[in-house]
Amino acid sequence: MIKSVLNTSYDFGEQNAHLIGVTKRGLDSEHMSKMASSSKSIFEDLDIKAEKGKAVVHVVAMGAAPHYPSNKNGDLFYDTNRVVEIPMGEDLQLEKGLDETYITFETNAKVFKEHHNKKTDKVYGDVLSSRYNGDMKRVELMLSIPVDEWEDELCRLESGEGMGVSMSASMKEDICGHCGNRARTRDDYCTHLKCNLNQITSDGSQIAAINDNVKFFDISGVSNPADRIAFGLLKAASSGVIGGAELAELLNIPTPLLPERYKFAATLRKLAELEKRFEGQATEILAIDPNCAAADTKDLPKDTIKKIAASGLNAEQTLGALADVKVTLSIKDFLQIVLGERFKEIAPSISGAEDRLPGVFSRMCIDPKVQDGVINLPSTPFPFSLGGILKDIVGSNGFGADPKRHRVTVTILKGKSPFTVKSASVKPSNDVEETLAQLYGQYKVALCHKFNDDNDLTFTSALAHYIQS
Repeated sequence: MIKSVLNTSYDFGEQNAHLIGVTKRGLDSEHMSKMASSSKSIFEDLDIKAEKGKAVVHVVAMGAAPHYPSNKNGDLFYDTNRVVEIPMGEDLQLEKGLDETYITFETNAKVFKEHHNKKTDKVYGDVLSSRYNGDMKRVELMLSIPVDEWEDELCRLESGEGMGVSMSASMKEDICGHCGNRARTRDDYCTHLKCNLNQITSDGSQIAAINDNVKFFDISGVSNPADRIAFGLLKAASSGVIGGAELAELLNIPTPLLPERYKFAATLRKLAELEKRFEGQATEILAIDPNCAAADTKDLPKDTIKKIAASGLNAEQTLGALADVKVTLSIKDFLQIVLGERFKEIAPSISGAEDRLPGVFSRMCIDPKVQDGVINLPSTPFPFSLGGILKDIVGSNGFGADPKRHRVTVTILKGKSPFTVKSASVKPSNDVEETLAQLYGQYKVALCHKFNDDNDLTFTSALAHYIQS
């Protein structure tokens, strides 16, 4: 399992990072004076030489339980391999605490930006030293970063604003601190971690995920996640606290063990190749192609969306159940299901996002905003209570052979006027609309990947972005 840990998710009662000058004699005493006395003492023996164009930054990374409560994402990292009492389960003997695993920052991690940490991505700096501060019960780091490429961050540090960093960690499993359930993925979470992270129980304990024997492999400078559209969209769809594992997914952090970010790469490239084909085809020919009727993705009736929302399935299960019968949602309906009541906040951007769908797969290949994440479409039984509307949904939006053939036949018999054809022309920059388009593109890639041997599904999924009835 992969977790993301933001240093801003802890309240240390002081600035979470400091710029530390380096002179010929080593760390500058004036800059060191800004640090807590115990922090200065643990780095007293650090031998760092001044390096042209490089800055040294002291980061207070994370606090250790039980001295600190769970962070804002509901994660606990204990200080030692202690025995932890589990209120509704057996006592837990931990393997390794932060007083041992802190060293993996030095042995495994490099400094990146926004978790772009593939082998081919740029490494911005090094973890010069990681230490466990036994007095303050926390992990602290000394980073070396380039001044010219981190100028904005360093200026904010000097002005006292602090600096947000996000640390990626891998571990075998999550352990519920309330019932002891062990989960290798979020799909295996118990109800406590799924629905009640950071809530206080009747016995006064707080529900959190215990992280044991962790290995840190990435420390990244990040913008405020609350300002990232994809993160904000899915956070709005959640029940409350975003856990560390979910945060890692939303921040598109790849696992070093299972390369999920490459999972859909072949399908994405296939869709991008189809876009080139459509762009090169004469508009008047494409507009009268009967395949357009098969690919036309209609908005579902409002009443149908309400019934789906009341079915008891969460967004992921709903998307999975519809994907099982090859139903493709419009971008509007996709976002309504994901966001629920919060959909109205981004509704004004839907039309612009629709206009950006032509060419979206090609842009995702070269300028990804959310393409590296994974939208899961789990096989889920469609609720019996919705059986009455399923036939209608498949008829209007099913991308299987029979419903598509039926729609083409009806279109030909009615003599329907040609479709309007859109193109991937250059449009004014709009980050919200582009991110919405790419998030929807990610959903389409996941759907096509689920039926990887269905070339017709892939063809109509790409074509749908170019037509308008």
